[in-house]
Amino acid sequence: MLGGHQAVKDSAHLLPKRTVEDQTDELEFLRKDIEANKGMSATVHVAMVGRDDLIFPFQNQKKYWQGQAMVKELDMPHYPFLHFNTWQEIIETLNEQA
Repeated sequence: MLGGHQAVKDSAHLLPKRTVEDQTDELEFLRKDIEANKGMSATVHVAMVGRDDLIFPFQNQKKYWQGQAMVKELDMPHYPFLHFNTWQEIIETLNEQA
């Protein structure tokens, strides 16, 4: 998720300190919310794809988004917040590349 074992070691101090239970609760909330809103859809205009993503292979992501959204390829792993500090920085980067 972070780009390999060394990246995990180097970045451990930057990661959120969350319990497994907290993360499970968040995923359960999202599952229930998605099920409750099945009729709704979200439009994705730009997909940010990390070339070094070890969770979802880069080529698979590109293929998935092809024809659905503009794909922005970035040299980064799955977890973007080792390269960006805020969502606003991500948005600005994507807008610059548009």
